[in-house]
Amino acid sequence: MANISRYTVLALGALLLGACGTAPNSPAAPAAILSTASLHPVESADDTRLVDHAGFASQGAKWWAEGGAKWWAEGGAKWWAEGGAKWWAEGIFSPMPANTALLRAVRIDAAQARAPHMGEGVTVAVIDSGVDLRHPMLRSALLPGRDFVDGDLDPSEGGSDSDAAYGHGTAVAGIIRQVAPGAKILPVRVLRPDGSGNARDVAGAIRFATDQGVQIIHLSIAASVANEGVRAALQHAVSRGILVVAACGNDGSDRCEAPANALAGKNPLGRFGVSVSAVNTDGTFPSWSTHGGEVLAPGVGLQSAYPQGRTVDATGSSFAAPLVTGALALAVAEGKDPAVLAAKLTSGAILDASKLLQ
Repeated sequence: MANISRYTVLALGALLLGACGTAPNSPAAPAAILSTASLHPVESADDTRLVDHAGFASQGAKWWAEGGAKWWAEGGAKWWAEGGAKWWAEGIFSPMPANTALLRAVRIDAAQARAPHMGEGVTVAVIDSGVDLRHPMLRSALLPGRDFVDGDLDPSEGGSDSDAAYGHGTAVAGIIRQVAPGAKILPVRVLRPDGSGNARDVAGAIRFATDQGVQIIHLSIAASVANEGVRAALQHAVSRGILVVAACGNDGSDRCEAPANALAGKNPLGRFGVSVSAVNTDGTFPSWSTHGGEVLAPGVGLQSAYPQGRTVDATGSSFAAPLVTGALALAVAEGKDPAVLAAKLTSGAILDASKLLQ
């Protein structure tokens, strides 16, 4: 790179996965708690760091329990064809009961009841650390993706429980899957297990997703300063009418980090972009949450998929944003105009997914 100032330090948008040093032996065995310490960015002429700078911990990963895998079996398509009725039994989100309160807080239950396609026909690109391609929650939804880190066609998660970014993309994809189970997910890997990566890979991943014909690009990554290559790739995406959802970050400031901070306003990016800040289920801000998002969503203690067929409780804007992405996938599948949908998510209020289906 001739001009290093063009390539800034990127940070994971509020990665907060409770992971264990070794895999638990059984569903009942509690996993150790990992605290993700602040990591210091390193710049070089060839590489940019995409680093988790959060310093939080959450409940550890657990093996899939109580027969939950049956909800995500290969033959499960029959019940999302009937709408959301089978998902909600007496007000409980049956696939993952632990998420009931936060899903109802943003009216995902009402949105799914109004979305008979449940996201079918929509493809969401998850540009992240990769995905566990064999996870029972995800495998029937995944399309062939790409790994920009290793330069191959296998976008699987790399590393192990002890790595800072391990499981991040799997958890993000798992939340989208819970909200819009009929949607397809295009996994694109740009992060190494330690959270490092190259900004040019992020830009390339966005262009790849655009060329694959996705309807939504999801970015749970953030940066303190915008990167020109990433911004140009996003402009290319929105010129095709693709919605872009980005997490605002996790630094506790009053302004979203990039690229989320470019998605507001009346410019082309703003017309199709949505920035998301994390809040508690009651709509209050945790002390660590970055303010300034065009829409707010719960980002504390979301249960989702984790590598090796496990689940995890995840916290941060990285996991608030996929609630919005999933809600948009429901609406796009029902024929709603993407620009109109993005315009509905500009008030700075907590998400009401049902209004996207009106």
